[in-house]
Amino acid sequence: MKRYGLLSVLAALVLTACGNGSVKSPDFEPQLLNLAVTPASQSVGTGETRQFTAMGTFSVQPGAPADTPHDITDSVSWSSSDPSVASIDSKTGVATGVGQGTTTITASRDGINATATLTGEGIVLRSITVTPPQGATTVGGTPVQYVAQGVYSNSPTPQDITDAVISWTIADTTIGSIAPSTGKTVKVTGLRSGLTTVTASAKGIDGTAQFGVGQLTSVAISPKTASSPLGRAFQFQAIGTYSLQTGSSQTFTLPIPASWTAVNATGNTGDAPTLDTACDGQTSTSCKVTGHSQGDVDIKATVVDGAAGTFTDTAVLTVTEPVLDSVQITPDPIDVSPRTTPDNVDLPLGASQDFFPLYYYTDAPGVPVVAPRTAADKVVWSTSDATTVGITAKADNSITATAKKQGTANVVATAGSISDSVAVKVGPAAITQLLSVRPAKAYVGVGRQVEFTAVGLYSTGETKDIADGGVTWSSSDPSIASIDATTGVATAGANASATGVTITATLNSDTTQHATATLIVTPEACATPLLAADGATATEGPAVGVCLLCGVTGADNVIDADLASVGVITVGVGALNASRSIDVTAAASGAPYAVPFAAGSRPAFIIANANGPLVLAEVASQIQLSTLLNGAVQESTDNPVTPLRLDLLGAELISLNKTQGLVSFATSLPYDGVRIQLKSGLATALSTVEVGAACGTSLLPVQPASGISSLETAGVASTDEPSIEVGASLTLVAHDFTDPSQSLNSDDVSWTSGNTALATVSPTGVVTGVGAGEVVITGTLKNTSACGTHCSASRTIKVSSAICEVPLQMSQGATVDSLFSGLCLLCSTSNLNNVIDAQPQTYGQVYLPVGLLNAAVTVTATAKPPYAPFTAGPTTGFVVASENGALLTAEIGNQIVVRTLSGGTPTGDASNTAATPLRLDLLGTSLTGALGTTAQPLFISTTKSFDAVQITFNSGLATALSSYRLYAACGKGPQ
Repeated sequence: MKRYGLLSVLAALVLTACGNGSVKSPDFEPQLLNLAVTPASQSVGTGETRQFTAMGTFSVQPGAPADTPHDITDSVSWSSSDPSVASIDSKTGVATGVGQGTTTITASRDGINATATLTGEGIVLRSITVTPPQGATTVGGTPVQYVAQGVYSNSPTPQDITDAVISWTIADTTIGSIAPSTGKTVKVTGLRSGLTTVTASAKGIDGTAQFGVGQLTSVAISPKTASSPLGRAFQFQAIGTYSLQTGSSQTFTLPIPASWTAVNATGNTGDAPTLDTACDGQTSTSCKVTGHSQGDVDIKATVVDGAAGTFTDTAVLTVTEPVLDSVQITPDPIDVSPRTTPDNVDLPLGASQDFFPLYYYTDAPGVPVVAPRTAADKVVWSTSDATTVGITAKADNSITATAKKQGTANVVATAGSISDSVAVKVGPAAITQLLSVRPAKAYVGVGRQVEFTAVGLYSTGETKDIADGGVTWSSSDPSIASIDATTGVATAGANASATGVTITATLNSDTTQHATATLIVTPEACATPLLAADGATATEGPAVGVCLLCGVTGADNVIDADLASVGVITVGVGALNASRSIDVTAAASGAPYAVPFAAGSRPAFIIANANGPLVLAEVASQIQLSTLLNGAVQESTDNPVTPLRLDLLGAELISLNKTQGLVSFATSLPYDGVRIQLKSGLATALSTVEVGAACGTSLLPVQPASGISSLETAGVASTDEPSIEVGASLTLVAHDFTDPSQSLNSDDVSWTSGNTALATVSPTGVVTGVGAGEVVITGTLKNTSACGTHCSASRTIKVSSAICEVPLQMSQGATVDSLFSGLCLLCSTSNLNNVIDAQPQTYGQVYLPVGLLNAAVTVTATAKPPYAPFTAGPTTGFVVASENGALLTAEIGNQIVVRTLSGGTPTGDASNTAATPLRLDLLGTSLTGALGTTAQPLFISTTKSFDAVQITFNSGLATALSSYRLYAACGKGPQ
């Protein structure tokens, strides 16, 4: 139901008060209020139908008269509680009796239900027929034989009555007598002249026939004259006239059995007429005569009565030229024999079917012709619902019917008063062609699973994935890898195979159509698992940030050799700067490997997302791996130089079908331990990670690509030219050609720089600025077997001069420290050494909650001789970014102070003085991919020499700044 805002309600009230009380909202949608089914109860015999009607009452516009119930039968959904008693058409409300019992009929719409009761009577006798319908005899003459049969609810054809005794009566027992009085067949004998009624009764139902006793006086054919087209039969009837007694003027008439003949009249020399089998060579009360040449046919009926003698009469049938007798619709073209004329045709959505007319003329019964004999006989086509089945006329008077939406529509061909129709039922779209299997080539580790998907062309013209059950899957060698025949989930065996197997999909609706793919079974990605059995240990790593819902459970499960049991890291979404981690340390001795692991090795963890699939962007931004040596961090994936890599491994057989991933990175230093850290993200990001195993070393799974569509800056959604400053770095990511939304792992790409004097590029796609200018970086797939003409792509990088001409560097003895002042319980700093690590893209972090009285955080970077002191004159300061957006002058004027010191004492140069105002430079996109678009230099001009630069962050209002990144401290900044 729609909701309306306060302004809409107020406007409606004003309009009601000012106008005629009626308010029409353009967004108003009537809602069903009440629903009823009529009749409330009824009964039905097996095979019979009963119509139910749904009556609905709807809401109205404010001020409009209340709605009255009206028929909505076709817009509700119908159901029967017991289909063995009665079924019901879900759209029309027509119920059909099936058996005995009681069922509840329900109409449903918009969550509202209404019911009625339907009683099934089973197979029920509905009527009795007596044959012949009329009979006559003379007093004491041959008795008339009557036969009674019943018409039951399940069939219109009369059948013997076996579930009841038939009783016979005669209305006037003085005219005739019945023997026997019960049974299927009786004989009635004439006692005196007259006309009366014979009745057969069973189960309260009667069937009647006429019985007359008299003297036959004449016979007449009715009608005396008639005309019929050549080839069309015409029925004549013999009527006997009886007198109630000899010489009496009182008479009655009844149809009488007669012998029939038909001959061409004089002058009609064509083919002789024919009689139908009911009267040809035997007596019958009626006779159908068919003329086969134009002209008159003489008809004669003869009755021989033993008491009254022989009676004859004649009639004339005039045979006219042949005419169109019927038309039929066929879906078969003219070259198909025999051509079918179905009552119903099923079409999948979007499909088309040609229909052709067949013309039948009276002079050639059962022999169709494809073209009408006259223009007046030509059919006109129509459809009962053009929105369901549309028709398009063709030059040969055929049509093409197109299935537009699911449902049923009648296609009708009409010629004058003659017509034929075919019901076209439109079902779901069907697969017309099996196109391919995705992925065309897959790699999966031993014991793991990967799912294949068949792609088909549908009757709607769409190309889309085929649902389970649409194809049957098979493997060329199940010992290497098997596949579920229905789902397409392939399972690798216990041994790697470089040649792999061929996976085949066979279209179930057309088993001649096949599509194939290749599956290669690779060794286990975790080459050196760190296990407790070998002496490895697992502990919870350092906790970062305040986070009530954060934690680590089951750390020992990471090293228990069972991928189904996992360690779990949980970090609540939105927890600022919070993270939790697991540390795994290799055994110092006694293990089947040597420690420390050599530089260049690739440590890894096997992980899964507890709440869904692993998404590369989330993993890259929230999961950080580090190597440890004797407990100290060696390298981490928090910078572009050692980026994190995610490889999806497929589902592990015993891990509840969760897709696992291998997160790893290339090292440049030796290590004896590894750490996995989960950082807090946004509400849509990772909040829980399951860690199944830790790997001292790993083998990268093969990740084939269809090609490279483009090179993009990691973490930046922009088509702008990426830029970095000299000394800074950014990471380029190659995107798959077939699916540009998918990022390719950089290790699968060879990288080159067009000018190494301007920028270098690492084997993992990390671009580092060397000199100012523009440089072209090219990425080329290492495996070019399947990429065709799309094996490489290029991107232009702009390198600008460094912001800090003279950065303070730890390698030159510089130090950095922090100081908290005021009531600042939740204030914090982290990674401050990144401010002086000479890497422009790394940063330290400062957190200062808003609204704290007189609270402040101060960070001081100090240089040592011979690099200090710095002479007066140049600018100095920090490169700063806010996690809440770009820094604004109005905010930083009150909240951020930059000053210089000498020997630990302020020099007097400070941004909170009129003589030394703070300089704010917006960098724009100059550092996109390195620092981000919110990074800015906050500098002051100096009038005195100094050896330290200091920045103080004061707590502001709730709308102001609270979290900062410090990228660099500059002894000499932009001039």
